[in-house]
Amino acid sequence: MFVASLVICSMIESQCMAISTKVRFEEIVDCKIAMNEMMGGVRKEFPQFQIHDARCERLPGLSI
Repeated sequence: MFVASLVICSMIESQCMAISTKVRFEEIVDCKIAMNEMMGGVRKEFPQFQIHDARCERLPGLSI
């Protein structure tokens, strides 16, 4: 299983935050689609922030 994670940072505000999905995905393709949707939402809501890292991570103990 996978979870989508983003780290967004603002050089203006000198802060970073991490966002991850609550939904767990069976396929990495579904995870990447969700990650891209999250990135679009973050860019609209937080224009002063930049995406620093975006990835789909395997959940330990739950991956096949």
